[in-house]
Amino acid sequence: MAKSIFIFALHFHQPIGQSLPVLDRIQRNSYEMLLSLLEKYKHLRLTLHFSGPLLRYWEDRYPEFLERLKGVIRGSRFELLGGTYTESPLILLPPEDKLEQLKRGRQLVESLLGVSVGGAWLPERVWDPTLPPLLEEAGYRYVLLDDEVGYRSGLPREYVRRAV
Repeated sequence: MAKSIFIFALHFHQPIGQSLPVLDRIQRNSYEMLLSLLEKYKHLRLTLHFSGPLLRYWEDRYPEFLERLKGVIRGSRFELLGGTYTESPLILLPPEDKLEQLKRGRQLVESLLGVSVGGAWLPERVWDPTLPPLLEEAGYRYVLLDDEVGYRSGLPREYVRRAV
């Protein structure tokens, strides 16, 4: 039987402009609990993505949470994904903005969480065939996307590693 690759990726995001009372409620009711679970299960192999707006929110309003998260990641088997700085769908942006979004997104994760990032999360899972050279220039080695999205956008099947 062929070996299957399964990636369990969790995506954490709050949009720019979300009201502070809503963000604070989500922080109390969701993110605090999720961090406790990550602390408890840091031996698992998980892939995590934290959007730029959410990281900035934690940096501004919950720096102790961010430090706790950084500590959990440091002592875990978790792999982090970078992505865009503002979680903007790249297909909507001009090429120079796409590259800057990708660079800043990676740099933000690396600077705030103290880890190297190799892969990218694409907002809304939107693939654009102009992305490979931009992803490479921004420092990414791979991208995580839905295999059907890849096929529909024209990626040859031999370039898509599918986990079944």
